[in-house]
Amino acid sequence: MADEIYRDDAVFIPGRGGVLIAPVGTLPPTASELQQWVDAGAVGALGAFLPLGYTSSDELPSIDADVEGGEVKGAWENSALRTTKTTITESITVTPIQWSEKPLTHRFGPGVIDDEKGHFHAPAVYSATEVAMLVVIIDGASVLGIEYYKVSSSPEGGIELDPEAFAGLPVKWTVLTTLVTDGTESKMRRMTVIEGALVKPVAPAPPSSGE
Repeated sequence: MADEIYRDDAVFIPGRGGVLIAPVGTLPPTASELQQWVDAGAVGALGAFLPLGYTSSDELPSIDADVEGGEVKGAWENSALRTTKTTITESITVTPIQWSEKPLTHRFGPGVIDDEKGHFHAPAVYSATEVAMLVVIIDGASVLGIEYYKVSSSPEGGIELDPEAFAGLPVKWTVLTTLVTDGTESKMRRMTVIEGALVKPVAPAPPSSGE
């Protein structure tokens, strides 16, 4: 029983990782597909997911939650009878350090690229970019994935320059829900955790009657 409660392979230190994006509503990879991608070097595409690019190792992705509600309500006979409805707004903050089209678009808005002059012309008015996002945490040979089916970008704070650090482009993505179709089933989804320890072991086949 202790082996089922305490799982060493379900504990992670984020020594390495990556952030990938795909069209809104993209289904997550299986734990096996995610492990194969890591074993192959954790580079390039993972199904429909493509890397956002290099991100800061000094400012790792931050997953935050603004919580409203949950206020304790009581009765004369019971001072803590119930809590009010809780609403949560989650967001992910990532600092890309790669000044290329995708990070620039998410930080400054969909712009116009002049590839002859090497210019990225930011729009006069910012508009959000919506994608699915997969945050991958790698700890040695183990891997954890967190997919958000729909996130919406916005700039996060200023761009601070440090002679001893990479110049970053902080972006915050607000987590939204979206309708996801998996086979014949459609459901509103927000996020999915992908982790090998959650895979149910396959029971061995029973011996045949002739054995």
